[in-house]
Amino acid sequence: MNDARIIEAEWTSERIRHPIFGEKLSKEAIDRIWDESAKTYSDSGYSQIADDIVGRMLDDGILDSKPSLIDIGSGPGTFARRLSSYCGSIVCVDGSRPMLDRTESLGLPNVRTLESDCFGIPDGYRSDVSFSSLCPPMNCPEGLRTMERLSKGYCVYVSSANREAGIEGKVWNALGKDYSYAGYDTTYPCRVLEAWGRKPSISFFEQPFETRKPTKEFYGSMVKRISSYVVLDDDSRKIVRDVVEDLDEDGFVHQSGSLRIGMLAWMRRYPYHRSRKVSSRYSK
Repeated sequence: MNDARIIEAEWTSERIRHPIFGEKLSKEAIDRIWDESAKTYSDSGYSQIADDIVGRMLDDGILDSKPSLIDIGSGPGTFARRLSSYCGSIVCVDGSRPMLDRTESLGLPNVRTLESDCFGIPDGYRSDVSFSSLCPPMNCPEGLRTMERLSKGYCVYVSSANREAGIEGKVWNALGKDYSYAGYDTTYPCRVLEAWGRKPSISFFEQPFETRKPTKEFYGSMVKRISSYVVLDDDSRKIVRDVVEDLDEDGFVHQSGSLRIGMLAWMRRYPYHRSRKVSSRYSK
C-alpha cells in the first residue's frame, strides 16, 4: 500500500466515526436532515471566518479577473453572496431544494443553481474555480477528485478543524456511542493532496464564541440534534437530560471557546503559487 492509500485509509477510519455512518442512515434520512436544517441554517457562528476566507482568496489572486466558480454543497448561499461581487458567474450546487430556494431568494444576478448530488455534476459545469465549504459529502478523497474534475485551475476546500465534539460528544459518550467529528479536520485532505503530488496551501481561521441558554431550552436543542441521527426512547432522553443538567449553572448552560475552520487552496495541474500556514485576526 503506497503512502496515498495509507493516508486515505487513515482519513476514512476517522471519518466513519461520524454518527451518520455509525447509525447507518439512509440517503432519504440524510436528505431530510438537510432539508429540515435549511429552515434555520445560519452562518452567525462563523460569519467573520467566512469574510476572512473570501479575503484570503482575494489576497492570493484566486479571484483575479472575475473567474467562473462552482460552489459544491452551497447550502443557502453562505459563500455565494460573499463571492458574487468578485466572480463573473457562480453555479451553486446542492442536493437540497430548500437550501437552493434560499440561495435563489438572494436575487444575485450572476448566480444560478443546480439541484444535484455532489458527485453527479456533469463535466459541462467545469469552472475556473472549484469551491466547497463545510460540506460533509465532500469530506473524502472522492470529494477532492470531484473538485479537481470540475476545476479549470484553482480548487478551494473549506472544512471544520475542531477535533473536539464538545457537549454533543459528552452526550454521545453517555449514550454509549464513540462518535467523533475529528474526521472533518482539514489536515486529512491536506495530507492526501500532498501524497497525490499536489502543493496545497493550508490556512486556519478562528472565531471566538460564547453562548448562554436556559437549561430547558438547551436540553430541547440537544435532543433535536441527537434525534437527527437516532430515535431516543425515554431512557435515552433521561441520559441526555442528566448530561445537560450536570452543566447547569443557575438555570443556564454556558459555552465558550473558539470555532476553528481550515482552508485548502491548490491548482489542479500546477503547484499552488503561494504557501501560508496560519493567519487570521483570530489565529493564535
